[in-house]
Amino acid sequence: MSASRLRLFVAGMIASFAVHAPFFTARVVTANAPATLPAPGFHAGRIAAKAITESSGLIASRAHPGVYWTHNDSGSPAEIFAIDATGKLLRTYAVAAKNIDWEDIAIDDAGTLYIADTGNNRRDRREVYVHAVAEPDPAKDAGAAALRVKTTWSLRYPGDKPFDAECLFVVGGKGYVVSKLLNLGQAGLYRFDIDPAKPRQVLEAVGVLPIRFPVTAGDVSADGKWLGINSVAGPYLFRIDGDVMKAPKVEPKRVTFASPKMEACTFTTEGLLATTEDNDLFLFRWKDFGVDPK
Repeated sequence: MSASRLRLFVAGMIASFAVHAPFFTARVVTANAPATLPAPGFHAGRIAAKAITESSGLIASRAHPGVYWTHNDSGSPAEIFAIDATGKLLRTYAVAAKNIDWEDIAIDDAGTLYIADTGNNRRDRREVYVHAVAEPDPAKDAGAAALRVKTTWSLRYPGDKPFDAECLFVVGGKGYVVSKLLNLGQAGLYRFDIDPAKPRQVLEAVGVLPIRFPVTAGDVSADGKWLGINSVAGPYLFRIDGDVMKAPKVEPKRVTFASPKMEACTFTTEGLLATTEDNDLFLFRWKDFGVDPK
C-alpha cells in the first residue's frame, strides 16, 4: 500500500472508529507535519545514514547500553545496523540470509537477535521466517564476513490462512507474532517455540489484543513487566509481569499519535522509542502513558 493510500486509509479508520467510540480523539501526523511535534511524542532524533532507507525494526541491546539494532524493509540488502538513540550509525553487519520482507527485530537475555521476515502485504506468502543470529559487539570492527544464522524458523499460518505481520517479540522461550489487520478487527496474537530442534512450525493462535489499528511493531521490557505494541494510531502499553497471556485480558495504556508512517519500537529507560518510515525517532515517555515503570 502506498504512503498516500495508507494516509487516507488511516484517516478513514479513525473516523470510522470515532463513530463507535465517541470519546476517542486523535492527532493525525501527516508527511507534511514538522519533524518536531508537541508532547507526547518527543522528537529524539533522525536516522541520517544513507544505508538505512526505512527503519522497519528496532531493538535495544541488553549487553551494550545505548546501542540499538535496526534494519531495512523489503528488497534491501540483508543487513542489521547498530545505531544510538539519536540515530547515529555505529556499525553495519551483513547477515547470511535473504531479506524478503523484514519487518521487526527482537532480542533475548542470552544476546540472540531475532529478525522477523514476516511481511505479507499481498497475502501471497504461504510461510514466513524468523532468523536468529548472535548479537555482535558494535565496539569491534564488523569485518567482511556476514553474520551466521544460527537457526531459521519456517512458520506457516493456522488453517493455512496467510496474514500480514510486522511485530515480533521474544520472551520465555517463545516467539510472538502480532497480525497487522486493515479492517478494524482486533489484532491476533500468535506464538511459536524458540527451539532449534523445531525449525518448521505452524503459528499457534493464542488470543487477540484490544487494538483495532494496524500493528507495526512490538517489544517486551527487559524486566518482563511491560509489553509495548506500536500502531499507526500510536503506541500501547500492557502490564504483563512476565506473562504475555495477560495482554489479551488487561486494559492497555496508550498514547494517541496517529501516523500512517509509524514503524518500529523498543523500550528504553525513559519509555518507548519508535521510528517512522522517514527514519524519525520519537520517544514516548512513561509519563505520556500515565504509568510508573516500576
